[in-house]
Amino acid sequence: MSQTTGRKTESGFTMVELAVVLGLGAILMGAGVSNLHSLSNTLENSASQVASHFKLVRAKAVSNTSAYIVRPASAFRIEVLEADNCSDAAPVKDEAMTLNLPNGAVITDTAWEVCFNSRGLPDRSLAISLLDNDLQTRDVEIFLGGAIRKL
Repeated sequence: MSQTTGRKTESGFTMVELAVVLGLGAILMGAGVSNLHSLSNTLENSASQVASHFKLVRAKAVSNTSAYIVRPASAFRIEVLEADNCSDAAPVKDEAMTLNLPNGAVITDTAWEVCFNSRGLPDRSLAISLLDNDLQTRDVEIFLGGAIRKL
């Protein structure tokens, strides 16, 4: 805002304008900080990554009209193999589709395997449990119809 008094021009902000800008900045920072808090939950992040990974594998099976076998390589890693169909004896590992869990989260049971056929349907229902350092668990479920959800 500027005022002209004679030949001199004075410009600046009023206290009200400064207070409004600072107030809006504080509100935006508060919203940002509250949203960042959820990023620190290792178990929640791991469950979201596993669920998203299964959805990605399912979509890739449909788009490539191939079967994709998902299984744990260890308690910290999930690997994906590509095959012509779910009963193929020689599936090929797809390194680009490997999922490494975040530090602090593990798969509790590593004795499972699920195959998504070329139509995106899994060959079985499955519940995968994840465990964090605080001994809390989250489950990711895969249903025969292809739905995937985290609990």
